Amino acid sequence: MILCSLTDADLYAAIHPRIAQGIAYLRSAAWQGLPDSVVELEKDGLYAHIQHYQTIPLAEAQWEAHRIYTDIQYVVEGAERIGCGPIADFTPVTEYDAERDVSFFTGVGNLPEVRAGMLAMLSPHDVHLPRVLIAQPQPVSKIVLKVRVD
Repeated sequence: MILCSLTDADLYAAIHPRIAQGIAYLRSAAWQGLPDSVVELEKDGLYAHIQHYQTIPLAEAQWEAHRIYTDIQYVVEGAERIGCGPIADFTPVTEYDAERDVSFFTGVGNLPEVRAGMLAMLSPHDVHLPRVLIAQPQPVSKIVLKVRVD
């Protein structure tokens, strides 16, 4: 997991051109005012999931991992914990769903706070746990970029 502010995200843009494109999209604010939706930025390569929700207790959250897409989870408003850990430390509880590019797991990982203006970059080897409350449930606005980096 890479955790940084959007201001410092240029350090990671060189990893892949689609990551640079995604960071540019976040900075463009073209997403402002959009309802929950998926915006296709590059066919089969880069999507922006616009999300608004209440954070949830740790016990209700589910660890997940992807094989094809890297997640860049940018918190626009609010704050949450986004858990993370190496996939080797977790036990799968579902078969991989290729259509949705997701598997679910059990295990224990780190739970750093991600506040407005920050992003978490999660690669396929990172099992992650989004939407976890910090002290009490609160509304969060977030953009999750799905970035194909193969």
